[in-house]
Amino acid sequence: SLMSFPSNIFDEKTVKAAGGGASVIPSADKVVLCTGCDSGFGRSAVCQLAGLGFTVVAACYTAAGAKFLSGVASTVIADLTTERGLKEVMAVTSKACFERDLWGIVNNAGMCHPGNVEWTRPDAYKRVMALNFHAPVGIIHDLLPHIKKSRGRIVNVTSVCGIVSSPSNSTYCSSKFALEALSDSLRVEMMPFGVGVVVLEPTTMKTPLGMGWSDMWKKNYDEADPLRKSHHPAEWADKFHDKVSSDLVAAGENPFITVKEIANALVLPVQKARVLCGVGAKGYRILGMMPDKWRDAILKDPIGGIGKGDESPLC
Repeated sequence: SLMSFPSNIFDEKTVKAAGGGASVIPSADKVVLCTGCDSGFGRSAVCQLAGLGFTVVAACYTAAGAKFLSGVASTVIADLTTERGLKEVMAVTSKACFERDLWGIVNNAGMCHPGNVEWTRPDAYKRVMALNFHAPVGIIHDLLPHIKKSRGRIVNVTSVCGIVSSPSNSTYCSSKFALEALSDSLRVEMMPFGVGVVVLEPTTMKTPLGMGWSDMWKKNYDEADPLRKSHHPAEWADKFHDKVSSDLVAAGENPFITVKEIANALVLPVQKARVLCGVGAKGYRILGMMPDKWRDAILKDPIGGIGKGDESPLC
């Protein structure tokens, strides 16, 4: 069944804090394109936005994801890392915009490939960047004239990993830093045209991507070249996996925090450039402002023992 949310997520305090008086932007005859809708933030955001009255185009990667949302949104099954996939999304979006304005783009689709730089193959960076960065670039490029016409919104879901780059997560962090940089340039460029560009920075949330990180890390470790991981024995990897799994469960926050901010970004009259999503995100902001030496000491191997007694330096 579809997730149910509060019918009115915009309390008076939230609206006033955003500078909107006591009103929100009406959703009638407005189209929003959302990517990454098979699960997590994207799926929930589609349900929320449709409930608020938007006409939603939901870009999914799987038939199962599209089927789940078929009664709520105009769905399209597409691989956003391919030219064909982007064209399919553009076609469905254009059809939905017949006699309606394209008001919003929510670039939410994402993937990660955890692992140390030493044992992560370069093609993993290409795959992650293709979806997390180049797909939003392509979507924005193709649809920006329509967003300018409606003076609408572009919402880029990055991560706290776009604030601080953590060990064993360089592919994902690199892509999120890139999306943040794109957003900063675009936000200033669009100011004369009244287009809002908002970056959402979620902390660890209880989503399939967030809760599955440690298992993906272990899979990539197991498949890595033995010589590349020779300084990281299997016993250490097992301990690292178990500790991180436990930490993620303890730290994971409610995904609706981010879903609400996606909706806020589309309907509140005045926008922030960046929105920290979740209590944990505030910690990352503080971490990002620390001197490098302090931050590195906090982020170093939580298990310990790696590199001790080695004559050669490690990555």
